[in-house]
Amino acid sequence: MGKIFDISKINFKCTRCGNCCYNVLRKMEHGHYNYDFQGNFVYNPQVSVSVLYTEVPGLEKNLKEKYNLELKVHPAYVLFLKDFQVGFIYEYQVGVKKKKYCRYYDLRKRLCKIYSIRPSSCRSYPLTLNTSNPTFPSIEPICTGIINEINKQNPNMREGDLFNFSKTGLIKAFFQEFLIFQVTCQFLLSQLDTILSHLGFLFFDPNMVKPHKVERFKLLDFDQFFGWAEDHIKDKRIVDNIEMVRLKIEKLRIETFSNLQSWKNNPNKIKMPFRF
Repeated sequence: MGKIFDISKINFKCTRCGNCCYNVLRKMEHGHYNYDFQGNFVYNPQVSVSVLYTEVPGLEKNLKEKYNLELKVHPAYVLFLKDFQVGFIYEYQVGVKKKKYCRYYDLRKRLCKIYSIRPSSCRSYPLTLNTSNPTFPSIEPICTGIINEINKQNPNMREGDLFNFSKTGLIKAFFQEFLIFQVTCQFLLSQLDTILSHLGFLFFDPNMVKPHKVERFKLLDFDQFFGWAEDHIKDKRIVDNIEMVRLKIEKLRIETFSNLQSWKNNPNKIKMPFRF
């Protein structure tokens, strides 16, 4: 049994260690295939900061207008169709520098160059996906600020020790980060679950995808999926399934943002567990 960590009592402070800007290989990203900027298959173990497909247009625009910078991202999670040579990018990762850190991180100053418009995975940090319970976020274990707080409560901590913390405590300590996580990562995970539950037969199993199978595939952003499907898929049964999924996703979106407004005004209204 793990030791108790009262997360509700922490006084979290960023130490500017930079662990969230480099050395950020996430548990969920182990084994994900990646591509270079030309769409050619490559193995890239230097997984950087995640960017959800819904954020790419706004991030690209803001980078140009506010910082005169170009958005450099790699596809990180792609849904490849079985019957068409097309893949739809669901998640990206920010390009990395040669020293394996995010290209928008100033290593000398230890500061984010685009802090005011950073992606949601950065804004919700140190919350991260909990692979053992995807309905609720966990705490990123490489965060120095979190490690320091655990040390304060458990001065005799040893390497390898496990710690338990309450969900309500996490929400209290990281309320704003929790809200961001729910309307970005959690929403899109729930959306993906809906897609794969009803349309999974259209796509290759990501664990079975091999480079030679997909190297000639055209890559599109996932926001083009429903429009593309309307133009190219004619089987009525599949068309009906796709429309059902589209409506479910719209209902999910309305529910999510309705909950967000309610939670902002009254955190006690947050119910657990969440979706799935």
